[in-house]
Amino acid sequence: MNDLKFSVGYPCRPTGSFFDAIAPYLDRIGELYFARSAFVTGREMVEDDQALQEDQLQKFAAQGIRLNLLLNGNCYGGEALSLALAERACKTVEALRAQFGLQAITTGSPFIAHHIKTRFPGMEVRASVNMWIDGIGGMEQCADLFDSFYLKRDYNYCLDELRAQRDWCHTNGKKLYLLANSGCIPGCAYHIFHDNFIAHSQALKNIPQDLAFEPYACRRMLKAKENRYLLLAGNLVRPEDISRYEGLVDGIKLATRIHPFPAIVIGAYKRGCWAGDLSALTEPGFGDLLAPRILENSAIPLEYWTRKTACLRAKNKGSTADCRACGYCDSVLQTALRSYR
Repeated sequence: MNDLKFSVGYPCRPTGSFFDAIAPYLDRIGELYFARSAFVTGREMVEDDQALQEDQLQKFAAQGIRLNLLLNGNCYGGEALSLALAERACKTVEALRAQFGLQAITTGSPFIAHHIKTRFPGMEVRASVNMWIDGIGGMEQCADLFDSFYLKRDYNYCLDELRAQRDWCHTNGKKLYLLANSGCIPGCAYHIFHDNFIAHSQALKNIPQDLAFEPYACRRMLKAKENRYLLLAGNLVRPEDISRYEGLVDGIKLATRIHPFPAIVIGAYKRGCWAGDLSALTEPGFGDLLAPRILENSAIPLEYWTRKTACLRAKNKGSTADCRACGYCDSVLQTALRSYR
């Protein structure tokens, strides 16, 4: 029995009751993370329906599901060190704690982390996965600011590194989480650039864009068929393998804030199996690039996880330097591609 709980994200553009949509899976959900439109986050800012969101927060809290506020924008511009930003964050935390019993915040800002830790000593402060904290050395640098960390995405299959980070976290009273369904390519060269322009997405809407430039490294790479092995050589953990992380991490984050069908993602990971397009579970997804074919998850061999955790990439801290020469993930990809029926 897999007892790992999921942390799931409240949608940026909810089309109805998120609570009702995922009600069948509540027994596996330990946490709901959510944003407020007053703060930039790791996703495009959207003017939320605050009344709907607060109704949903109340329902999740009533079921004993922890609430985690996202303050994880990569860039706060000229406010980055301002007392105005700190005060706005603290007032928001105070109000949400009083109204819904907020228990945690996730941030990429050490400045915000410092102020929340100072004002709310019982509040869990988690380092955002978007900080790309690179192992124990990075955790040690900010251990006084954070109570929990995310494993760097590129280490999802690096079991020696994962165990070392788990042991350090537990020895030092910290928790370690893993993001399972990221569609980001491994070692993304654009991630800082990407996170920055997402933080400024509202301002960018008013500026003419260079349509000849592809701002997403993932799409730029995956448009070329010879690079599509990265879909399997990357950091995605399939639903079939999620139980293998029992005892290695304290919880599993599922990216669902911009996914068009978040309940499908959560359901697949609860069941521990998925028959269909594997890229349909990721955020971001790349089904349009594969069309008219899909990456059929049920065609991926059972040995896949074992091979990936024993390969050179796993031993070299997530580096893809040897992936093209190895060819295993590309061979699996070619076998698993299917035409639409």
